[in-house]
Amino acid sequence: MRCESAFLNSLMGKKVELVVVDAPVLPPMILEEVTSLGVVVHDDERAHFFPWSEVVEIAPCRPEPGDKQTEELLEAALEVDSEP
Repeated sequence: MRCESAFLNSLMGKKVELVVVDAPVLPPMILEEVTSLGVVVHDDERAHFFPWSEVVEIAPCRPEPGDKQTEELLEAALEVDSEP
């Protein structure tokens, strides 16, 4: 489901870091759905629903050290943004 937020739409289907009220640190999960009630994320085992009243922050997952594909994408992005 698409939402009005371009930022959240750009994260759909990607790993995100989710900070939730009164919860321990959550592992990175894939953002599957954004609704007016909250978000649905999926870990390796099952889907989880978090209502907006509990969501503190949603951020793109930081690349893991040594992840070649992510490093190549970041280098390409820097080259595009750099001025001659």
